[in-house]
Amino acid sequence: MAKHHSKTELVGEKIKRRKPGGVWSTDFRVPGFEGRVRKTTETKDKGAAEIIANNFYQKLLTETLTGKVEREVYTLEAAVTRYTIDYLLLKKTLTTDSIASIGYALNAVIEELGPEIKLHEITNNKLDKMIAAFKRRGLKGSSINRHWQYLRSVLRKAERGWGAKVPVYPDLIHWQDLKQKESKPRVRFLSPPEAHQLLDEAAPHIRGPIELALITGFRKSNAVDLDWSECHFAEGYIKVAQKGDEKDNPEFIKPINQTILRFLIDHGALDEDGNYKTKGRVFTHNGKPLGSIRKAFQNAVKRAGIKDFTFHDLRHTYASWLLKAGVDLVTIRDALGHKDIKTTSIYANVAEADVLKATDLIGSALANPESQIGHTPVVQIEQAAE
Repeated sequence: MAKHHSKTELVGEKIKRRKPGGVWSTDFRVPGFEGRVRKTTETKDKGAAEIIANNFYQKLLTETLTGKVEREVYTLEAAVTRYTIDYLLLKKTLTTDSIASIGYALNAVIEELGPEIKLHEITNNKLDKMIAAFKRRGLKGSSINRHWQYLRSVLRKAERGWGAKVPVYPDLIHWQDLKQKESKPRVRFLSPPEAHQLLDEAAPHIRGPIELALITGFRKSNAVDLDWSECHFAEGYIKVAQKGDEKDNPEFIKPINQTILRFLIDHGALDEDGNYKTKGRVFTHNGKPLGSIRKAFQNAVKRAGIKDFTFHDLRHTYASWLLKAGVDLVTIRDALGHKDIKTTSIYANVAEADVLKATDLIGSALANPESQIGHTPVVQIEQAAE
């Protein structure tokens, strides 16, 4: 009997489809495979899809238990290289800095496990030793968790996408046993005078992304890589990709109010004929799209005399200023585009006018360095910003 959910229609235990009338996909677990097996059946017929899914399940089960089908063998170093080329470099929501950070973590994993280790030779015992080595290096729990999560992502891509040989039953990796306790998320934000000081000290090519993050709450990738094609002036909104898997995180729409419109026009939104641009990066440097701005941002923070501050903290600043201005958390969640607001029923949809008003408050704070918005730390910021 079919079970109907808000977004995904399930049938039995092995197939699903995201919308009525759509193509069915497999959705099941097989001993020896990491995670769920999801693959299109390329048919909208439920009966045919169930047959395809059952046959595929039996095939995979036989392969893993008998070992008769030899999968391609990858070394860890080769797998990471392919993962970087085939996935990281093609993912639109990742900035140059993010890719570099992931690469650094995976290189640390390679250093501990060895570049020539085969993927299927990675065991729980070897991963425990890797975790212990990271602890000796002084890595925090959150950092260690990111390291093994990136490795898990590589193994998943290798197994599902490349048909690579990975740890199978009974040697499946117990990922959750690797999870380290993480400290309470740090929250750091600026007062309006500090924000102005940061903008004054920033190199010209990064002032735009900094100010955009302050008036929109955009994540670094959305601010730095904003394209004119994402700015829908006639409709009155900016549409950007959400963080995470593009299939599970739809694009986020940010209404364009007067503060944002004025900012975009000041940064070249109009072409020579007075029409709004429809393509090309908003922010460039020496005629090219911005690459990594990490060093330039760190230098600006240092010159401004600000300590312990990252680009993502501009997003915290946006949320904290709204909280200090009396904006409720539901409106702030909507203004930040948190995925919780689309998945958690207790949060009602917020009127677009509320978001427009919220962004205007940020514009007022930037226009007035002496504004009291943001001067007092707000504990609730942890509930409003990631």
